[in-house]
Amino acid sequence: MTPEFVAILGVGASLLAIGIALAVMQVRLSGVLRTDLEILRADVNALRSEVKGEIDALRTELKGEIDALRTELRGDIDALRTEMSVLRRDIRDEFAVHRTETRDDTATLRTEIAALRTECREDFGALRVEITGLRTDTRTDIAALRGDLRKGLAGQRTSSVA
Repeated sequence: MTPEFVAILGVGASLLAIGIALAVMQVRLSGVLRTDLEILRADVNALRSEVKGEIDALRTELKGEIDALRTELRGDIDALRTEMSVLRRDIRDEFAVHRTETRDDTATLRTEIAALRTECREDFGALRVEITGLRTDTRTDIAALRGDLRKGLAGQRTSSVA
């Protein structure tokens, strides 16, 4: 065997030893990776379960809060409905009272207006009679004054002619 061949065999044996070492390391590494993957899967599954539990707890809590708010709002709405019912009844009663008072006031005013019309008609009738009397008196007075003026003028004419 030649020294070159021995050197090549030495290099080949070294390469073979390196290859075997790499293969062993690969097997070990794949075993470690499998173990790490198994641990990672378990951790992911545990995390999923934990997150799902948290989400379910939040859903339950949120549903409880929503139900409590609904119950509270229903109570408030019922109270408001009761108040509105009372207010409607009070307004209806007040409106009925005011309607009755308005009808009574209107009837009273109509009666007073009718009495005032009658009184005004009577006053106008009396004024017409007085005005007619004044016209007659004024015509009589004017006729008497004309007669007196004529007599006075006739007397002046006769005295100025004489």
